[in-house]
Amino acid sequence: MQRQQLSDQHGVALLIAVVLLLMVSALGLTALQSAQDEATGSARGRRKTMTLYAADSGLKLVEDQLADSTIQYPNRNPVSTSSVMEDQWGGTTAIRTGEAANPVPQPIERVGKGNVEGFQLNMNSAGSFAYGIYRTGMVATDNTGGVVELQAQYSVNEGS
Repeated sequence: MQRQQLSDQHGVALLIAVVLLLMVSALGLTALQSAQDEATGSARGRRKTMTLYAADSGLKLVEDQLADSTIQYPNRNPVSTSSVMEDQWGGTTAIRTGEAANPVPQPIERVGKGNVEGFQLNMNSAGSFAYGIYRTGMVATDNTGGVVELQAQYSVNEGS
């Protein structure tokens, strides 16, 4: 019996080229997936920051509402708007006073009288200082369902 030696190796080059092509393709797909993950994470971060700013703006609206009152006791009506901010794709962020667990806007709560630590609004210039303590939560919800909840307490000069 005689052995035959195979000297035709043209198919080996094709096989090596296909394997290398598959490896480079897998590397390219991995790079694309990584870039997409980075973009998604960046969008989430921007949306979260925007929702935080919306909640902070809502607390500013509460502050303005408490300061703009012309009567002895400030306006404690709920603050609620369905579109306080809009992103570049038209998605909106809604705000409301209250707690995240309760979907209905809640009035600003007067929790007492006295002088406690917190933000003070000297809105009455009658010369005597009697402070009412007001507390509220502000809930901001973006169009994807992301929620930020902030709380604030104000010490408001109610006069004598």
